[in-house]
Amino acid sequence: MTGPATRTVAAVLDEAAGLLDPVTAERARAITARAADPPAVAIAGRVSSGKSTLVNALVGRRVAPTDAGECTQVVSRFRFGRAERVLVRLRDGGQREVRFDADGAIPGRLGVPPEEVDHLQVELSVARLRAVELVDTPGVSSATAAGDRSERFLSFDTASREQVGRADAVVYLLTATGQADEVADLTAFGAGAGGRADAAIGVLGKADLIAGGDPAAAADLAGRLAARLAGRVRTVVPLWTLVAETVACGRLREPDAATAAAVADLDEATRSVLLADAGLFTDFEAPVDPARRRRLLELLAPAGAARAVAAVLGGARGAARLATALDGLSGRGALDAEIDRFAARADVLRAARMLNDAERLAGEDWDLGEPLRDAVELARAHRDVHVLDETEALDDLDAGRVALSGPDARAAAAVLRGTPPEGDVDAAIDHWREVEVLAGDPLVARLARTVGRSLALRGAAR
Repeated sequence: MTGPATRTVAAVLDEAAGLLDPVTAERARAITARAADPPAVAIAGRVSSGKSTLVNALVGRRVAPTDAGECTQVVSRFRFGRAERVLVRLRDGGQREVRFDADGAIPGRLGVPPEEVDHLQVELSVARLRAVELVDTPGVSSATAAGDRSERFLSFDTASREQVGRADAVVYLLTATGQADEVADLTAFGAGAGGRADAAIGVLGKADLIAGGDPAAAADLAGRLAARLAGRVRTVVPLWTLVAETVACGRLREPDAATAAAVADLDEATRSVLLADAGLFTDFEAPVDPARRRRLLELLAPAGAARAVAAVLGGARGAARLATALDGLSGRGALDAEIDRFAARADVLRAARMLNDAERLAGEDWDLGEPLRDAVELARAHRDVHVLDETEALDDLDAGRVALSGPDARAAAAVLRGTPPEGDVDAAIDHWREVEVLAGDPLVARLARTVGRSLALRGAAR
């Protein structure tokens, strides 16, 4: 699944490995060995944030258990496979196959202690997994016994850190408060995914709990979190996680739609009492079977059930029409679009991650890492790879993180968006080299270097 940017980076790094000491060379080749892996998106967040529910919504199958069990303590990698199976990959290099449970989910017990498991490889015949691999991670704990933030990342699990470090992008489930711990986690995950804001998105999960299920309030909070996390995530998407899973997995059926319709058809006073509280929805005396009401609540949660009733009152009767209405409300479409965007840009995101890994390795020893630093710089100068720097520079410019004058900002944006420069190209290159040298600001210097290189590469292509 390699593209031109990934192939270019892999070739340059492999050539540089021949100039390194044996230990560093082996580590450099390990970076390029992952080049042919499917593009991977890690799903991360705190314990009980809804990661497995989100994976199910993205896959369209209730395959990731949402209850605590052995399998929720290890990394699960979901990839395409015509013969569906679950492989338990062990830390000693061995593997064993386990059966899906009676409901088609990963079994709660794996037959081996979780501490012996490196990861689960779950192969499903699902169209989405042709384009991208999903990595479900154990929940990040809220604190460790020692209170050490660096060890709290991914519940201190080395295998989990290694698996997520292979991801090309990350989806992080945020709480409504967007706490400082989550910012630190996003920074750590972002470093594994190439250190790029455009390779990470936040998801405001359980958005139905905000302001009683008010979509406008959830969208406003998501926008505030996106602003707070600028430079770490591309955007924050509000998601009614349980509703998204229910609709995507086809769990809303005609009897459930009939239950919503029966509640909608009650007199207004009785309907208002039912919708006032989860306990009242299931237990208040009304001419709708309590068991059917409980199931609707289990499928949609209180706010979702209320929205389902409102949708029926608006004319969405029947399972198909009701599911469509709820799907539009859930935010799943916006998240799907972001995942598809990752898949479409998998080549450049994979190349970014490889370059990031190589730069970190080269930085461990300044003298021994010189051939690798030169290789990284050579790779970045290649046309197929330079788009990485152009995208990042444009993101910095659009977000207002670069302190450039108005004319320079407009000229830089035009170059980065591919508009041919006006006037003498050589003079423009000289100008941006001067800006880079005199900047005194690393962001301005990096952007100026990128713009100058863009102009030079276009000039060479003519």
